[in-house]
Amino acid sequence: MSTRNVKTLYGINASGQVVGYSGAGGGNNHAFLYTPGTGMKDLGTLPGDVISYATGINASGQVVGYSGTGTLWHAFLYSGGVMTNLGLLPGGTQSMADGINNSGQISGTANTAPEYQNDQAFIYSRGVMTPLGTLPGGGRSFGQDINASGQVTGGNEGANYHAFLYTPGSGMTDLGVLPYQSRSVGIGINDSGQVVGVSFIPDTGAGHAFLYTPGFGMTDLGTLPGQAWSQGGDINAGGQVVGYTSGAYGLRAFLYSGGAMTDLNTLIDPSAGWALSLACAINDSDWITGSGDVGGQTHAYLVTPVPEPISLVSGTIGLACIGAYVKRRARRL
Repeated sequence: MSTRNVKTLYGINASGQVVGYSGAGGGNNHAFLYTPGTGMKDLGTLPGDVISYATGINASGQVVGYSGTGTLWHAFLYSGGVMTNLGLLPGGTQSMADGINNSGQISGTANTAPEYQNDQAFIYSRGVMTPLGTLPGGGRSFGQDINASGQVTGGNEGANYHAFLYTPGSGMTDLGVLPYQSRSVGIGINDSGQVVGVSFIPDTGAGHAFLYTPGFGMTDLGTLPGQAWSQGGDINAGGQVVGYTSGAYGLRAFLYSGGAMTDLNTLIDPSAGWALSLACAINDSDWITGSGDVGGQTHAYLVTPVPEPISLVSGTIGLACIGAYVKRRARRL
């Protein structure tokens, strides 16, 4: 199974708990759980493993991700202080978990033979890992996010490399691509079945974030000025999208709301010293998490809106955003 960096490795739940990974890189990375008011907890690894990544968290604080040696990966569920190996598909050697809903259903990818070309998206529920198959034309599929209805989004690399939406009882739907582009991947999904991701042309550095809405199709979210690439990472119940752009100005986190894409860096006080590179997840209270640079180091961050009226808080600026006048502050996790 190949390691994928399609979905940036952070998640946030309704309580503002954040998951991701921390370390010096390579064999030093460990999954973490950050709880507001408590701080960051090292989740460790599965027995015999040395590396772990946390990718999703639900309202109950259950965490999913994958643990491994760097060449062999095992999907895990962390619940009640215990990390559990989710196992494998028949014939497989590896698995990776990427999303979890509030019912405890988990989405991810596992192979059915040692080669990564046999990857299959899966749903794990009540102790059973079930492959989701592929789009017509076969190939390999990988599951990214899952919503409350058990719908899963991800990508299928076969006759076409397209984003999909899997609906229980109906199977996979091909979401297609944006005009003039040839590939797409679904990365985040909300409970309305809206999907965000990226549609792109391989090896060109050109791709745009998309928003897919059932019954309306795929909308191009564009990019920030001067940037060639954008990628949607997550979407909340209100349809706000977060992600990142890249190009002439490096990596820039964005918030897409009300039909407009805004550089998240313009919504925080520049004197705080942050450069927000990736926006990875957003909850229904409009809390955003991702990674950025501050003080010459890369850190996870949590950005929270502070509704008016408020007393002035150091490190905030005012702006019109998401239909209300708010202030935002970024803090290091």
